Amino acid sequence: MSGTISPKTLKAMELLRDKRLTAKQVAMRSGVSERHARRLRNQMEVEK
Repeated sequence: MSGTISPKTLKAMELLRDKRLTAKQVAMRSGVSERHARRLRNQMEVEK
Protein backbone atom coordinates (compact mmCIF):
# COMPACT_ATOMS: atom_id res chain seq x y z
CA MET A 1 0.00 0.00 0.00
CA SER A 2 1.26 3.49 -0.78
CA GLY A 3 2.39 5.86 1.91
CA THR A 4 0.18 8.69 0.70
CA ILE A 5 -3.29 9.01 2.16
CA SER A 6 -6.06 10.28 -0.09
CA PRO A 7 -8.23 13.21 1.03
CA LYS A 8 -11.20 10.85 1.12
CA THR A 9 -9.39 8.54 3.51
CA LEU A 10 -8.37 11.44 5.72
CA LYS A 11 -11.97 12.63 5.83
CA ALA A 12 -13.12 9.12 6.69
CA MET A 13 -10.57 8.88 9.50
CA GLU A 14 -11.80 12.18 10.90
CA LEU A 15 -15.38 10.92 10.86
CA LEU A 16 -14.41 7.56 12.34
CA ARG A 17 -13.14 9.32 15.47
CA ASP A 18 -16.81 9.95 16.23
CA LYS A 19 -17.94 6.61 17.63
CA ARG A 20 -21.62 7.44 17.12
CA LEU A 21 -21.32 7.16 13.35
CA THR A 22 -21.68 3.80 11.65
CA ALA A 23 -19.20 2.69 9.00
CA LYS A 24 -21.94 3.21 6.44
CA GLN A 25 -22.54 6.81 7.50
CA VAL A 26 -18.81 7.51 7.40
CA ALA A 27 -18.63 5.95 3.94
CA MET A 28 -21.49 8.07 2.64
CA ARG A 29 -20.08 11.31 4.03
CA SER A 30 -16.46 10.84 3.01
CA GLY A 31 -16.96 9.07 -0.31
CA VAL A 32 -15.05 5.90 0.54
CA SER A 33 -16.59 2.44 0.36
CA GLU A 34 -18.27 0.97 3.42
CA ARG A 35 -15.73 -1.85 3.47
CA HIS A 36 -12.89 0.64 3.44
CA ALA A 37 -14.49 2.59 6.29
CA ARG A 38 -14.81 -0.59 8.36
CA ARG A 39 -11.21 -1.54 7.69
CA LEU A 40 -10.04 1.92 8.65
CA ARG A 41 -11.98 1.79 11.90
CA ASN A 42 -10.48 -1.58 12.77
CA GLN A 43 -7.01 -0.26 11.98
CA MET A 44 -7.58 2.74 14.22
CA GLU A 45 -8.74 0.51 17.08
CA VAL A 46 -5.53 -1.50 16.79
CA GLU A 47 -3.28 1.56 16.67
CA LYS A 48 -4.63 3.02 19.92
